[in-house]
Amino acid sequence: HPEDCAGFQDGDLAELRQLLRHPKAVAIGEIGLDYHMDYDDDIAPAPHSVQIDCMARQLEVAVRRNVPVELHLRHEDSDGERTSHVDAYNVLREVGVPQAGCVLHCFGEDRATMERFVGLGCYIAYGGAATFKRNDDVREAFAATPLDRILFETDCPYMAPEPIRGLECEPAMISITANALVNDRVDRTGEDAETIAHAAWENACKLFQK
Repeated sequence: HPEDCAGFQDGDLAELRQLLRHPKAVAIGEIGLDYHMDYDDDIAPAPHSVQIDCMARQLEVAVRRNVPVELHLRHEDSDGERTSHVDAYNVLREVGVPQAGCVLHCFGEDRATMERFVGLGCYIAYGGAATFKRNDDVREAFAATPLDRILFETDCPYMAPEPIRGLECEPAMISITANALVNDRVDRTGEDAETIAHAAWENACKLFQK
C-alpha cells in the first residue's frame, strides 16, 4: 500500500509473485500514490519519487502476470492539480495497463479526471463518499462514465453512504450507494436504471473472473 511503501524492497516483489499463485488471489492492490499528510497520527507520506517507483514496479508485475490492479490515489484537498492522479496517469502510460483491468478505487474526483483514466481503459469504482452532499462533481463523473467502465464498492469499513454516514461501512451497504448513484444518473441522463445497475454487475464479474 502506498502508505507503507517507504520500506519497499526487492523481496516484497518476490513475495507478491508468490502470493499471486494462491487460487483466491484475484488482483494486486491497493497500490498507487498517497500524498496526503495524516495529521491525526502525525504520519508524513513517503517521498513522491519513492511512491512512484513502488507503484511502477508493482504495476509491472500485474502487467506481466496479466492480473487486475486496484489503484489507491490520494492527495490533499487543497491540491487543485490533483498531483497523485497526474503522476499515476503518467506511470500507467509508461508501464502499461494490464489487459485484465485497472480500477481507480474509491473515485472522488471530477469528470475530466475520470475521462482521462477511462481513455487508458481503466474502470472507475464509486463508493459511499460519492453520495455525500458536497460531492456533486463525483456524481456528475459517475453519470458520464461509460457503462462498461463503472463499478460500485464499499471501501469497508470507511465512508458509509448517506443517509447512514458515520456508521462502520460493510459490504451490505453497497446497495444503498448503488441505488443513490443509479437514480441520480437516471435523473441526469434518462437512462434505464436496471441497465446501469446490470452493467456494473457485469463489469465486476468480468474484472474478477476467478
